[in-house]
Amino acid sequence: MPDRVEAPRPLDGRVLELDGLRGVAILLVLIWHYVSLDPHVSLKFWALRPLWSGVDLFFVLSGFLIGGILIDARQSPRLLGTFYGRRFARIIPLYSLLLGAYALLIAITRAGYADYASPLVANRLPPYPYLLFLQNFWMAWYDSLGAGFISLTWSLAVEEQFYLTLPLVIRAASNRALIWICVASIAVAIAVRTMLFLSFPDLFWPVYVLTPCRMDALMLGVLAAIVVRDEQARTIVKRRSDVLWVMAFGLAALIGYMSRRGWMIGSPQMSIWGYTVLASFYAVALLLAVTQRGSPFSRALRFGPLRRLGGIAYGVYLIHMPALILVNAYLLKALPRPYDLPFGTGALIALFVTVVVASLSWRFFERPFVRAAHRLSY
Repeated sequence: MPDRVEAPRPLDGRVLELDGLRGVAILLVLIWHYVSLDPHVSLKFWALRPLWSGVDLFFVLSGFLIGGILIDARQSPRLLGTFYGRRFARIIPLYSLLLGAYALLIAITRAGYADYASPLVANRLPPYPYLLFLQNFWMAWYDSLGAGFISLTWSLAVEEQFYLTLPLVIRAASNRALIWICVASIAVAIAVRTMLFLSFPDLFWPVYVLTPCRMDALMLGVLAAIVVRDEQARTIVKRRSDVLWVMAFGLAALIGYMSRRGWMIGSPQMSIWGYTVLASFYAVALLLAVTQRGSPFSRALRFGPLRRLGGIAYGVYLIHMPALILVNAYLLKALPRPYDLPFGTGALIALFVTVVVASLSWRFFERPFVRAAHRLSY
């Protein structure tokens, strides 16, 4: 998932709308996991079903931000060293802390303590792939996201594999060639998903977690980065915003229709072409946000609390599911039976814990690493 990175230079400084979009993405993830997964909610309110796609918005943002930085610094002799150094400082410290907490929790539950936390470490996959950001391949092989404590790290694996290859591609290709590479990658993603779904229709997770299946969202973000860096293309997009708005509303209507029909994650429609529809909608929304900066949409994305939530999105993403499971499991054990908390109480407590911990983590743990790494220049 995307994190704090420099805004693309052609956009004239830090783009607050991108922080807001990041806030929207993590808000969608939180609403999905904390509210919409409840069967009473998801069955009654079909319009909430697409909210699981917040991670797709993160992928589009990653492609846009990382692709833009690499395009701007393409000719630098320090491109690879600086890029990988900054990515290491942003991703690895908190990720390492998460894996350490996971190992500690396994030891505690094995020793018979904190048995209420055992659901977080159940259904474990082999540990070694997590050290190399290869867990998404193991998740696909076992058709399982593994232990709940680190289940969401599949998206980190996708992005790290993306980070590993994209700098080499951008370094070697012109913008014109890069456009064709993006288009070809989108077509390949659809083809791979189709092949996997038709070959293994009983497997749920491979088309969701494998990088070749999800690279359409990442490469749509790169395409958007190319558009805002090309003066002629950017001018056309600014002048013909009506076309972008029609595309956005059309894609939103299609997503609503898919939701109403139940064509969501795991369905044949979503598995084959639906992910590309979602990513296209988010790519169009991103272009509207950064090229129509006087619109009500852009002003809404500059809303302070939303941007601040986007600023701690990485920590919130890694922490929120463990917090939710731990809080609910602890409350179920601690409260006298048959007492039940009102609906959503556990989620509200978990949300408070998540935001506080993520804020402290960013300020006192993550930000010093990021500042140190930004001494590396392109």
